[in-house]
Amino acid sequence: MLPSKPLPTWTPEIVQQAMGSLNHALQRAIIMALFTGQRRSDLCRMKWSDISGNFIHVIQGKTGTALKIPIHPKLAIYLDQWRHSGEFILTNTNGDPWKPNSITSSLSEASLSGRIPPGFNIHGLRKMSATLLAEAGCTTHEIAAITGHKTLAMVQHYTLAVSQEKLAKDAIARIDTSFLNQKETKP
Repeated sequence: MLPSKPLPTWTPEIVQQAMGSLNHALQRAIIMALFTGQRRSDLCRMKWSDISGNFIHVIQGKTGTALKIPIHPKLAIYLDQWRHSGEFILTNTNGDPWKPNSITSSLSEASLSGRIPPGFNIHGLRKMSATLLAEAGCTTHEIAAITGHKTLAMVQHYTLAVSQEKLAKDAIARIDTSFLNQKETKP
């Protein structure tokens, strides 16, 4: 079931604002959500032992879907910088594993204090992740392979914030025109 009011998709500007104003524990949650496209409950369950080679292995709690998500080079840099003390990748400021509701509450507090705009939560980062994949030219099947969505309709719902202009520019640039004769046409 979808919420009656759609949750807003984060933007690059809001991510930059959050990365400049939130504590390191929340910054980690934002980065992991952005690069994996997972739900908050699955983010909180991710362990260092789930990383093997260049992949994070996830079994989604809601659907039971098993995913093998490639680690983006930028995410690899963050993972290398973070302390690997403890079992879980995401820990709060006390070093304890995040609980899904605690991430939500912490982001709500950040919103109330003006550190991020009102209404933006961790789920909006899942939508941003799907949107970034779509803007990069990924198919709905490729996006679902990352997010674990069972239906392509849900992928389309998550990617409503896609920039039409960017997609159109990328599409035009991919047209093969090698079949055209390069001679000038006469008026």
